[in-house]
This record gives sequence, C-alpha cells and structure tokens, in this order.
Amino acid sequence: MPFSDVKTGDWFYLSVRTAYEQGLINGTSASTFSPAETLTRAQLVTMLYRMAGSPKVSCASSFTDLTQDYYQLPVCWASLEGYVTGYSESVFGPDDPITRQDLAAVLYRMAGKPEVKGSLKEFQDAEDVSDYAIDPVQWAVEQGIMQGSDGLLRPRASASRAEASAILVRFLILMDEVE
Repeated sequence: MPFSDVKTGDWFYLSVRTAYEQGLINGTSASTFSPAETLTRAQLVTMLYRMAGSPKVSCASSFTDLTQDYYQLPVCWASLEGYVTGYSESVFGPDDPITRQDLAAVLYRMAGKPEVKGSLKEFQDAEDVSDYAIDPVQWAVEQGIMQGSDGLLRPRASASRAEASAILVRFLILMDEVE
C-alpha cells in the first residue's frame, strides 16, 4: 500500500488497505491517504459507483453544482438508482462533508431498505439521529456496519476517510462482495 500516513498499527489500516485493494478509494496524493480528512458527498458516491463496478449509464443530471468530471457520472448513477438525493432539484453539494447518518442512509438504500428490529438505546446520543435516518442508523448498528465509540454514534458528525473506509468494508462483507 502506497500511503505513508496509514501504518499497520492504525485501527483503520485493514479497512483502508481493503478499500484500496478493491479499487474503491484512492489516496489524496500518490503517497498519502489523509485518514482524518473529511469525506465529501462526491467522494462517497464515487466510491459506491466503483463498488458497483462503474456501471455504464447515460443521464443528464439536473444538479448544476457538479463541476468536477470525476464525480458527475457517479452522482448521476447514484441519483438514478435512488441511493442519494440532492438538497434540491439543482443542488447536490458535492464538496459538502458526508455525515455518519447520511452514510448509513445511503448504504441502507443500497441494501434495499431491509427491515429494522433493534434500537439505539445503548448510545448516549441516540436522540441526535435525525428522523429520516433512524431506520438506516439502527440497521447499520444491527449489522455491525456502524459501531460507535465510547457509547456515542456521533450521527451528525462528518465521516472521516478512515471511518468511511471501515464502514464501506463492513458493508461489502455484509453484502458478501469482498474479493
């Protein structure tokens, strides 16, 4: 693995290595991963698009704020599939940070919105989960995709690149898609 800022003793090492080897994530440069950096909405959608095998789609997005070529097709694909929505018909917010609850919501939609049985009572900040994200976050916790830390889920916090890598690799394992 080419990233000098991902060491074998780091809690996220195996997840980053797996996500990198699966072709889901790149570094922020040829030699750095920037694990603490916030993951953007466009970066997440691009990772999911790669996870889906970079399907060929032709669509014209109504989002007027998609300024970078690398994420235009992934955003269009994810929007067509119903995995993501914009803030409005014309605004996606590609450079905005992805929250942990939004990450759970996207994966929940990708998994087909499965039935949820558990609760979030064990987490001190369960009441911080937005109404639209309660089922997705409960599902992600039930499945071990999101684990929280020190009794906290931090649902409205931005997901770091390291956290997102761990969550996505757990999702891949759940969906039995890790090679």
